[in-house]
Amino acid sequence: MTLNILEARIEETYLAALISCWLCLCVLPTEAVCLIRLAMFVAASKLARGEYLNLAIPALASIYRGLHRISTAQSLNKLEVIFPIHYIYGWLGTYFPTYFDHPHHRHDHPEIVRFSGEKMNRTPDVQEARELFKCKDPSVMYSNALMKDTSITLIDTQNLSSSWKAYLICLRSGFLTLRQGRTIVIDPYFPCKFGRQFGFYQDVLSEPWMNDREGTLQDVARYWFNLTEHITRSSVTIPAPPDKKSTLVTIVYANWW
Repeated sequence: MTLNILEARIEETYLAALISCWLCLCVLPTEAVCLIRLAMFVAASKLARGEYLNLAIPALASIYRGLHRISTAQSLNKLEVIFPIHYIYGWLGTYFPTYFDHPHHRHDHPEIVRFSGEKMNRTPDVQEARELFKCKDPSVMYSNALMKDTSITLIDTQNLSSSWKAYLICLRSGFLTLRQGRTIVIDPYFPCKFGRQFGFYQDVLSEPWMNDREGTLQDVARYWFNLTEHITRSSVTIPAPPDKKSTLVTIVYANWW
């Protein structure tokens, strides 16, 4: 089939086609894992032109939805859940020794390549898995912390760079949203529940009073704008690097644990 693509657009067209495959297979997969969904072409075209799109929110919403379905399922034998679980593998491999390192991994490769490949997982039993979580070296939990020499205060203004803006969004409580066809996903997002990863002290928190998992397309748009809102004049203080021996938890959390 001849597409009659202008020569100046050929490279961008091929790039958009590749990004469409990547979005459908790796970032936002659905039950139709072998299909390239038409809705992805708009996002792929924008990315191919160099536009910034927030893919973390819908990808994380898909992960939350998948994990919620698994945790609430009465039986896992016949359960089929499709979500980007490779990000879970990457998270586990970063924080816990659950995988063997890939023998051909190089430092210029993405970190997730370290854990890719068949039979790379250590497959611990239930008791060994529990010990992995209990005996964790606390210093590794700082992977997402900003290790500055001194504490800094960020104020959400127009002068804030895009990277700092993204960091503030990561710290903001709200709702993760995703629309896949007629399926709408709304999941609560409370980063304060895993503050240790950001270098903050972890405390025991009560369950959120907001726990909506259903809604309309208008709700999706409202929650999206609330989570990604910019120039709010809100501020947050990033603490200085903690002591490497620090567990980054409060006494209340330690007693609860």
